[in-house]
Amino acid sequence: MNTGSRMLCSLALVTACAVAMACGGKPKPPPGICFAKRSAPGQPVGPAEWLKLIVRPRPGVGQAVYADQDCTGSPIYFTPPPDDCLVRTPPIGDPIAVPITEESIIERFLPNDERLIWIITHRFENGDGFGPVAHVRIYPKGLAVDSVGSLRLRRERVALELWKIGGQALLMATGETCHNKKDPTTCHRASNVLVHRSHAFLDPPITYRDGRCIDVPWVELTRMADLPLDTGWNRHFTITSSLSHDERYLVITEQVQVIDSDPNRPEIPSRQVRRIDTERFIHLDNGRLHTRQHPLWPRVLPAVGQLEVTDESEL
Repeated sequence: MNTGSRMLCSLALVTACAVAMACGGKPKPPPGICFAKRSAPGQPVGPAEWLKLIVRPRPGVGQAVYADQDCTGSPIYFTPPPDDCLVRTPPIGDPIAVPITEESIIERFLPNDERLIWIITHRFENGDGFGPVAHVRIYPKGLAVDSVGSLRLRRERVALELWKIGGQALLMATGETCHNKKDPTTCHRASNVLVHRSHAFLDPPITYRDGRCIDVPWVELTRMADLPLDTGWNRHFTITSSLSHDERYLVITEQVQVIDSDPNRPEIPSRQVRRIDTERFIHLDNGRLHTRQHPLWPRVLPAVGQLEVTDESEL
């Protein structure tokens, strides 16, 4: 063997040793906080794979499958809203575990082989779904959970999005319930917001900067109420809300219309009493949601049943 050949062999040996040292020893850990190998890489991910990845299933009666823990081993449980908030959210009780079916597993696509997956493992008495929601990345040979948390949401026409605000992220979720699917006027749509922090989706309330609770980030997109007036007329309140965001804030836009009408004489045109529009700018700060602005609905229609609309200058 000539000198050049010996040099090439020595170089190859040194390179192989370097690779062995780098790759030997401890194996590289899988990505994410939970990981599952794929049985059929390159094929679309099916509901059974999402189920295996995101929760720890337990058998029920017959073929039923339930889950009480997410993939990290954390219990799937609902934390009621604080009872000292400015806006008192009506109690909805505790969710009950229900059998998991393919319809319980909701998948929404993100760019770059990422997904948002919500698995409905529990239900509330009013029909709302509850269960783990996960941000997942698809790799050539496996699936990895980047973040996971618990989400309450209406179960029909579900929309899941990741919004970036000031370098931080939150999960924007919207769903609806229809009492009569053939009649759109019976559908009630609501949004819920979870905050991303350190591989978790959290559900903090909206607070003032000093920590005092205002309300939870559950937004009914349409709300209505009626109050009888001493004159015999009816005062009808309608609030429509929407959520958006810019580079700095989560923005909740609220519009209230107040209309009076005579229920005994429907031929008399109703009359508009007041229309109010506001925007609430919610700051996302290290897992917290805080603002200086009040929600509009309880100021227009206080829980004590006050008939007069609050002075617009005070809103």
